[in-house]
Amino acid sequence: MSFFRANQPVVLGPGEGTHLDVLGDLITLLVSGNQTNGAFTVLSQTSPPGGGTPLHTHHNEDEALYVLQGEYEIQCGGQTVRAGAGAFVFAPREIPHKLTNVSSGPSTVLGSSRRLALRASGRKSANCRPRLTSIRSWQSRRSIG
Repeated sequence: MSFFRANQPVVLGPGEGTHLDVLGDLITLLVSGNQTNGAFTVLSQTSPPGGGTPLHTHHNEDEALYVLQGEYEIQCGGQTVRAGAGAFVFAPREIPHKLTNVSSGPSTVLGSSRRLALRASGRKSANCRPRLTSIRSWQSRRSIG
């Protein structure tokens, strides 16, 4: 099944989805904005110890984060929290935020946002997944990473 085909049901088994290496984290795209007619994108992000996302701002979409395993330090605006499995964080648009895995092993977060786009740099990582070097807002086309 093509990841970018619109208006088709999406059913994925464990470990399925489109796997991408983004700044050293494993991103698994589960459903794209193209598939949901622009309503939302859902992905999982697995970070190695010390990994995560740099401080960034989304200009056109809010982001919801739910920690599945491990523990992240999440900065959202002027607030920083330690978020373990089961924690939820909402990051409104225009509010800078970042995630850092503070566990001794991998941590995973489920994220949902409206139509985030990931732009491939054309380079491949060591495990042959596409390596992405920037995350861009689909609508604004401004770098947020």
